[in-house]
Amino acid sequence: MGRAISALVDHELATVLGELNSVSGSWFEDQAQRRLAEREAALTEREREVAEAEDRARRRSEHLRVREREMQAREWRLELAEKLASQPTRSTQANTGRNELCPCGSGIKYKKCHGEISDRQ
Repeated sequence: MGRAISALVDHELATVLGELNSVSGSWFEDQAQRRLAEREAALTEREREVAEAEDRARRRSEHLRVREREMQAREWRLELAEKLASQPTRSTQANTGRNELCPCGSGIKYKKCHGEISDRQ
């Protein structure tokens, strides 16, 4: 019975408003279809905006990962430079005598190994 009353009300309102058209349906149905189309268009727009925002977030995240790797590499190079700077250099080490074993680890006397190179210069 509710459908019959609803149909009667729709018919009477359509008659009063002058939009009675048996082919296209009731005025309320047309309004509902129009609102549905508007909401679908708004939903499509919102989904596009969300997809764009996700893409921006993904690119920003990748950019931050790259920057983090760069910073880690810089920190590693800085630590390495600090270690190298703290080690004594050759000039601060005692000079090797000509008849001592060469510090390169060859087991040969310095004068026959690296001593020859420095003597030629």
